Amino acid sequence: MPKITKRIVEAAEPREKDYIIFDSDLPGFGIRILPSGKRSYMVQYRAGRTFRRMSLGMHGILTTEKARTEAMKVLAAVQDGNDPAAARDRARHDPTLKELGERVLADHAEHHCKPGTVVGYRYYLKTYINPRAGKLQVAAITRADIARLHR
Repeated sequence: MPKITKRIVEAAEPREKDYIIFDSDLPGFGIRILPSGKRSYMVQYRAGRTFRRMSLGMHGILTTEKARTEAMKVLAAVQDGNDPAAARDRARHDPTLKELGERVLADHAEHHCKPGTVVGYRYYLKTYINPRAGKLQVAAITRADIARLHR
């Protein structure tokens, strides 16, 4: 297990199956080499009783030093009791504003509002909200996004 450097990453040859070279200085930090020749930095840690692997980024886009500092941040978060990979997965599955609008219409508006009001809500969602902010995740919406939508 050598210390991962740019030279070691670029000298690693692709094999029939993907494999991981772990770093000797920072436990859990490694580089994954795919059969296609692509290389990506990753960190492996244990959350509770399960081992988790988290990709940090592709080699070339991310330098070895930058990947090492990102791995240190992830491992520090694990030491604090967090699970960064699970947090990343939850963030990916957060609803978008479009999905939330459809859910509000189905769960609330159709049951508690008059039919004309529901038609109006659908029109505003389709015409104004979805084209401008429909792809934003609800957790990422800021006051500036709402102000821009109102203007």
